Amino acid sequence: MEKESKNSKKEEGVTTITPEQLNNLLNEIKDLKEQNRMLFEIADKKALGNWMTKHQKKLPNIIHIRELNGKVVVGWRVIEDYIGKNPLTGIWQEKQMIEIIFEDGSKKEMFMREFERIKLLVKCKRTGQIVDDQTEEVAFKLTRLDNGKEYTISSQFVN
Repeated sequence: MEKESKNSKKEEGVTTITPEQLNNLLNEIKDLKEQNRMLFEIADKKALGNWMTKHQKKLPNIIHIRELNGKVVVGWRVIEDYIGKNPLTGIWQEKQMIEIIFEDGSKKEMFMREFERIKLLVKCKRTGQIVDDQTEEVAFKLTRLDNGKEYTISSQFVN
């Protein structure tokens, strides 16, 4: 049995609600849409892809790749990852160096903070997905929206 508020009337398939109830519903829908958008943006794309594959859903079609100095980043690896207290001063220090791998095969070493600060995010459309049978690693086939160039990049390096 449905609960009806004292301000709503029910007629054969039609429910009348007050403007206040309508505004509350619209605000709740807006909040849920914003929360859903946020969760999709911060989700790990590999885990999201695995879940959606199991549940027969489509992946979000727009994925971001990173670009640095006009070159597309296809991967990186950590060279040095030190976080600790300086024994003399007692101040926390960190040194995180990464090696960035570009689409043309060139590499560049830099601090992780600097990379995160100066990289550009480029929107791409997901056109396919490849799963390695042995390692179960997922890679996406992507097409840039701004120039139409195509890439295949591991799901670890897109966001």
